[in-house]
Amino acid sequence: MQRILKISTIISTWLLIFLSSGNVYAGLVNGYQYIFPPPGARFVHPSAKIIIRFNHARPADLINFAHMIKITGSVSGSIVPEPHIASDNRTIIFTPSQDFAPGEMVSIELTPEFLHKDQVTPFNYSFNISPTPLSVPSGNPLSYGP
Repeated sequence: MQRILKISTIISTWLLIFLSSGNVYAGLVNGYQYIFPPPGARFVHPSAKIIIRFNHARPADLINFAHMIKITGSVSGSIVPEPHIASDNRTIIFTPSQDFAPGEMVSIELTPEFLHKDQVTPFNYSFNISPTPLSVPSGNPLSYGP
């Protein structure tokens, strides 16, 4: 009976997380289709990349492509990212120059400037890095024997 209760609790928790994840993106401002990590995210991995996808605007039309994002960690300070346009030509992947510190809050300031004005609104948000990052065990995780 306890096992059934534990399994139902786990399923309910995952279902709640899955159903509420759509609400995170409902708060995005004009012009953004996808942001990762999402605003308010918790337990983000320290080596996470920042991913931005625009609704209709193309990164190639950015006037300030290399400088449209400011990343500041509450422990790490200012972090310089390396931007890369994904193969869909609408998504930008920012690779931070260093990992974020465990447990820190990361503030993101997006200030895209396009050739055609008013395509995307500037947007500020934050997320939190996991205080204890997951580690991947060495060896074959499917190996159960000696």
